[in-house]
Amino acid sequence: QSAVDAALTVDGVSITSSSNTLTDAIPGVTLTLKSVSTSSVSLDINNDTTTAKAKVNALVAAYNDVNALMTEVTNPASTMETYGGTLVGNSTVRTLRDQIRSLVTAQSTTAPSSDLAYLHDIGVEVDKTGKLTVNSVKLDLAMDTDFSNTVKLLSGNQEQLSEYDTTTDAGIAGEASRTLS
Repeated sequence: QSAVDAALTVDGVSITSSSNTLTDAIPGVTLTLKSVSTSSVSLDINNDTTTAKAKVNALVAAYNDVNALMTEVTNPASTMETYGGTLVGNSTVRTLRDQIRSLVTAQSTTAPSSDLAYLHDIGVEVDKTGKLTVNSVKLDLAMDTDFSNTVKLLSGNQEQLSEYDTTTDAGIAGEASRTLS
């Protein structure tokens, strides 16, 4: 059988391709055509939450690292070389710690609903020692049942904003970026 270009129609737009794998027919979706069909085909598309979950976990790890370092530099009994105990009594560290803590405990300005307004609503919780933890069951539930509002809470549906961007509805991430900058 001689080779023939793949031909399909997506939302009324005719598309041809020399490959059976198409990446530009639907933004963010890779189609792999496996057989010939003359009738309509429906697609069920699910969100890939793996990257978003990894970024939430990275946020938690970064927060805990910063918090641990601030504890060491303000601890007069610290045994950490070089930095340990170097900022004992420094009020700037306390102010900075309070600002960072408020970033993860305050309501987002882009809260999509009363059910998703804080990080703890998606499973990012503060334990009794002040460390952040991820309740993976709650995070999975938020990502799987309300992905779009979870993304809005975190990013305000904005992508790749620089620290100099003045976008006001950039979710918890944008608020954190501006505050930390």
